[in-house]
Amino acid sequence: MFKPDRLNGLLFFSLAFLLVLALLPATGWIVRMPLWLAIPGAQLARVRSIHGLEYPWQRPGKPVSSDPADYLLALGQAVTTEYKLTKAQAAAVVRALESVDQRFPGHASIPSYEIEDWLRVGNLGSRADDWLLNAEQPPPTFRPCPADREQVDAVVKAAICGEQRDPENALYPLLRACALMGARRDAEAIEAIEIAGKKTKWNEYSLEDVDARVHLQERSQGHLSAFTVLEADATKLFPYDAAIAELARPTIYKAVLAEQRGHREEGVRICHALMHVSGLMRADSTNAFGTLTGNSVARMSYYRPGGADPVPKSANWSEEKRCRVNRYCSYLASFGHADEARWVRAQMDAAQQAEDIIRRAVSLPDGEPIEFVPAPLVWLAWFWLASVIALCNAIWLFAAVGMDHLRRTGARATFSSAWVVSTGLAIIVLWDYARVWAVLRSFNIAVPFSLTDVVSGRFVDLSCQYVPLVVMVSFFVPLILSASILVRALRQRIPLVRAFRDGFRGPGAWLGAACLVIYGLLVIATAAQEANVLQERNRMRVNEGRYYAEKFGAVWPGPPTDSGVTPPIAAWQH
Repeated sequence: MFKPDRLNGLLFFSLAFLLVLALLPATGWIVRMPLWLAIPGAQLARVRSIHGLEYPWQRPGKPVSSDPADYLLALGQAVTTEYKLTKAQAAAVVRALESVDQRFPGHASIPSYEIEDWLRVGNLGSRADDWLLNAEQPPPTFRPCPADREQVDAVVKAAICGEQRDPENALYPLLRACALMGARRDAEAIEAIEIAGKKTKWNEYSLEDVDARVHLQERSQGHLSAFTVLEADATKLFPYDAAIAELARPTIYKAVLAEQRGHREEGVRICHALMHVSGLMRADSTNAFGTLTGNSVARMSYYRPGGADPVPKSANWSEEKRCRVNRYCSYLASFGHADEARWVRAQMDAAQQAEDIIRRAVSLPDGEPIEFVPAPLVWLAWFWLASVIALCNAIWLFAAVGMDHLRRTGARATFSSAWVVSTGLAIIVLWDYARVWAVLRSFNIAVPFSLTDVVSGRFVDLSCQYVPLVVMVSFFVPLILSASILVRALRQRIPLVRAFRDGFRGPGAWLGAACLVIYGLLVIATAAQEANVLQERNRMRVNEGRYYAEKFGAVWPGPPTDSGVTPPIAAWQH
């Protein structure tokens, strides 16, 4: 039944098939990955290193030498992903970024990364405006915290440099206002906000440093899986959003004070500038956090029109928002600014439209899965797992056949030793995969709007909860073959030793070769799915909200100038 010539031909074909896949650039790294995973903890170390938990020279893989012409490599060696930095640590990172800036001058993104590091330190001051804006008094225990002057000066210097390199970007004057407002240089901060209100675009430079970190890992480790690349995206920090949200409250309170003193034009001008910037954030942010932060700032802009008391909170949030907008628009119309009122309504409609799209994308009502992007990731996860299972089955089958061959040729080997070795190798690989997903999930907790938060979170549950089942499936074929051999031996009264020897010598080799072929086909499918996921990732990271809108067949609202209403406040700003 199992002719040697046919068996040898199948073995030759399966091994040649794998050899070709191992030599092809698109699939070779996938073929080599399970062998590399056999090193305990290797994949875990890689996951940790992509998050910046270790210095580059401590990461596994070959050392990365400095390339004088590689900007991304230099940037990847300079940036950090630590959530909280001390002042000394931030100063060290900033010096490294300044060195990169000297080697590669003119990049508009470098000042933003310097400011980002300073914002992770904090120390930009605290004020009582949060309570005063709500017409309340701060608690007796509250003590205003003065800003660190050296840190404020560093942020202002970097922001001015960024404004010079990217004049139309509203990010830099707004970040300059954050530092100035924290230092209680309120007049300068308001002036910076009004300058930001004249800009035409928003770019928070959230892509370049992620590309740099991924590029650094690729130079050190070789090809990276889409899961590792997506995790680098998911761990990107956005301290700008929190700083801008904190800036909005004292800014609006200054507008309230101006209107209470009778300077209504000044108050509305401040609110308009802030609303214009929030519209740019809503339309052009690369991530959903920036879009929702822009919407929050926009709603704060009409919180207390004319210095009136805030609208009482309602259980119906939609009704409360509508009441606030109506009150602010009536206030504008009361002193001859009906055009501004229409512009405000257009901006609020656009903000609501953008928020509906994002919340539809990231929410899971009644346990239903998201309708689009995670599907490629789920399939990719299963392809990876299935390929490892197929390879483990082939390893065990060929180990048994090989040990039988060694026994027949006189070598000291038994089936038990073959099973021990192959089982240990497979369990190491599978258990390392399970630990990887556990680490990924621990990082995803802080990014609920991340694509990988939904998908890899589910896969973590699978890998951790069903690890014993996965291990059993990984030797499913030899287990079924052993069971069939045992039944045949009992029915035909054949000695067990002879039955297992003959059974694994013929069908075992055929099934092992078939598992290798299946593994090769799964490698091809995995490579195709890797490319599909990375393609979706590249589309999504340009503008997450616009990506969701395209998937839903909706229209993503554009920046404020696209509303069709010419803001009359622009004439006041000259």
